[in-house]
Amino acid sequence: NTTALLAEAKAMIVRQQFSEAVDELQSLLDLKRPGFVPAANNAGSGSKTYHDLQHEANRLLAAMPRPHLDRYEVQFGPIARREFNTARMSGKSAQLREIVLRFLNTIAGLDALRELAAYHFVRGRFSLAASAYRQVIAHPRSGSARRPTTFAKLLIALLRSGQLKRAAKLLTVHRNRLNAL
Repeated sequence: NTTALLAEAKAMIVRQQFSEAVDELQSLLDLKRPGFVPAANNAGSGSKTYHDLQHEANRLLAAMPRPHLDRYEVQFGPIARREFNTARMSGKSAQLREIVLRFLNTIAGLDALRELAAYHFVRGRFSLAASAYRQVIAHPRSGSARRPTTFAKLLIALLRSGQLKRAAKLLTVHRNRLNAL
């Protein structure tokens, strides 16, 4: 039961058993048909909402203390890099998406996300590109990915997909950063 496995991983995190939690979360990310789990904020509400299991597992990994994320990179980064290189050579977006879902919190996962954003952008799939570029910018390991070209591509993707309010908000929020250029 994936819900029980996710609950156990959360309990491990609370008990600060981060290594065990990493293994548990990665096993959930590696599932071929992961499904959905009830959202944590369902308590007391009249309706239930659900989150994608892989999204939730990646969220929990990203929230771990940096030393444990670094160990995650050492443990799973080489696998992710190998799969990313294969996916990149194939040119298939489905393979890139798979790496993003399974290894988002590795450097190769970020590279796959960046590549997927560009893939959608050049094909005119601006809504998908905007979503991916937002994730690139928000990624805890993005560092240099927050460069002006990433913001520009996000802004163009938002405008081209008709998300004018989001584009205006992006400009407002990052006005000082843009003025410094």
